[in-house]
Amino acid sequence: MEPGVFALVMFAALLHAGWNALAKARGGVDAVAIAMGSGLIALPLLPFAGAPAITSWPALAVAAAREMSVVFAAILGVLFLRERLGVLRWEAVALTAAGMIGIRYA
Repeated sequence: MEPGVFALVMFAALLHAGWNALAKARGGVDAVAIAMGSGLIALPLLPFAGAPAITSWPALAVAAAREMSVVFAAILGVLFLRERLGVLRWEAVALTAAGMIGIRYA
């Protein structure tokens, strides 16, 4: 493995461990907040990332469908079980839907 690739993998592992430590230390950090924070950190790097390889598109579709199933379950809970979603959860629903639309038309 090239040293640059190894360094990036180790940096990603460090970030992952950092988010986990933050979530445990704060005692109840919402997963949505962590995901949104991660997205905000990654957003400036998006122009340099390039498009994913065609061979990874099926995996992207499965990941997107999985995320959409979580949103679908939340919406069913709102519609039929009268559950209330907070602002942060609605933002997560909107971001997930926007991601699905982005994947569809990319």
